[in-house]
Amino acid sequence: AGLPTSTCAMENVVTQIQALSGNPGDLAQLHQQLKNQQAVLATQHGSVLHALQALDPGQHSLGMLWLLDVLAKSNLNPQGDEGFVDATAAFISSCSALQIRIAPDIFVRLCRKFKEQVIALRCPRRGILPLKKAITALAPSPDCLTPMHGDLFQLCLMAKVYNAATDVLEADLYDVDPSKTCSTPTDLYLYAYYGGMLCIGRKSWARALELLMLALTAPSGAPNAIVLACYKKYVLASLIHLGSLPPLPKFTPGKVRSLVEGEGRPYTELATAYASHSAQKLARCVDGHSATYTQDGNGGLVKQVVSSLATRNIQRLTATYLTLPLADIAAHAGLASAGDAEAHVLRMIGAGDISAVISEAEGGEGGAGMVRFLEDGETWASGAVAARISAAISRCVGLAERVQGLHDTVSTDKDYLRKVGARERRFDAGVGGGASVDDYGGLAGVGGAQMFVPGGMV
Repeated sequence: AGLPTSTCAMENVVTQIQALSGNPGDLAQLHQQLKNQQAVLATQHGSVLHALQALDPGQHSLGMLWLLDVLAKSNLNPQGDEGFVDATAAFISSCSALQIRIAPDIFVRLCRKFKEQVIALRCPRRGILPLKKAITALAPSPDCLTPMHGDLFQLCLMAKVYNAATDVLEADLYDVDPSKTCSTPTDLYLYAYYGGMLCIGRKSWARALELLMLALTAPSGAPNAIVLACYKKYVLASLIHLGSLPPLPKFTPGKVRSLVEGEGRPYTELATAYASHSAQKLARCVDGHSATYTQDGNGGLVKQVVSSLATRNIQRLTATYLTLPLADIAAHAGLASAGDAEAHVLRMIGAGDISAVISEAEGGEGGAGMVRFLEDGETWASGAVAARISAAISRCVGLAERVQGLHDTVSTDKDYLRKVGARERRFDAGVGGGASVDDYGGLAGVGGAQMFVPGGMV
């Protein structure tokens, strides 16, 4: 028997959910019946919160998901609905992964509405733990992208708790499976953008560059504002962390190149000025585009870029001089005075950027002091560095195994073999023509999933 008609009460719906949730074999039937009765359920949204009290999130996850979706589609308070947020948070924290994966589209829609509501309540922190649980529940594997990744990072940024999602942020993702997670290209871009922003907030510059590069090199159709924003952050993070702007990889889509060459001109000009090592040229560039940088929300990062140029100019002095007056350091680094140079050198010593000693000149005038540059200590002879190297090696080995596995999968795929065979027959017949991307068929028809690595898609 199907679910009751519109004249039936919510109690009968709850009874049906309880009856069909005990056996995994009945879940598909329950899902179809609830789907067929969406119009009826929509008229019952006022009774949803009461009905949820009779259900258990762990046992009746699929039914509760449908009921919460009904509530999410109703007229919730634009300023935030406490009842919806509390009920959804409790559900996500205890739901059955097996059951919610039957309706991934509904689960994703519910999580997105939940994010919007905690933002409306001006309490983004409340959504962080539930969304971490949601990622674990929906993802078919720990290295698979979900739509909630970007949402989680967005909430962490808004709550200014940059370390709350460290485990999710540092995990390498390799798989994209829209059939199981309902992920879209936009979800990938938002994951890269908000993840990169979060890493910048944590001063994890290398990881930030990996994530931002992912957005720039992902296969795309029309360029979009998220990709452009990622490029702007990428330029600034590269200058701060690397001291230069690396060229975009060859596999960067042509449309992305055109976009950044046009719309990203103020940032490429900043990189050009930075490469001159001239504080004056950099200052002129910053002044000329200050309105653009501020409008983009990048004013703070631009200030860090300017400061990093002075740092790198001072670092270059260590390769030439053993001792140098603070006044000369200020002149070389483009700082206003010897006092500013002293403060900058002290910060660099504290950060481990250089090894140096500042000696005050006779008479006590700090501005007339001398800086003696020292040989770097055994920076690499430490257990921490050895652990980082070991972790990097393990990561590379794991990635190599994944790439080999992907290669094996593609090499035995029928569509791939058919295309390669056809190309070879054309070549043998004298038609000629080299291999192209189309010959390999991408990954669209191989296993229904894609694989991406930090820095680009595979």
